[in-house]
Amino acid sequence: MIKKIENIDHLTQLEELELYDNQIKKIEGLDNLKSLKMLDISYNIIKKIEGLDNLANLEIIYIVENRIKKV
Repeated sequence: MIKKIENIDHLTQLEELELYDNQIKKIEGLDNLKSLKMLDISYNIIKKIEGLDNLANLEIIYIVENRIKKV
């Protein structure tokens, strides 16, 4: 079970990342993944959409079943 996104900053050519069905609380550690096109972080316990600003190539994000609330 993954609780924190870490130790992946060296994967600069990674295009798809699937981290669904874990216990991730915060979107972090993705800044160096400049080639990332698809991110699946569904079924976690994320409360806020953040940490995606540097992902210019991101086309698809799956974020269903989290704890995100409209503020």
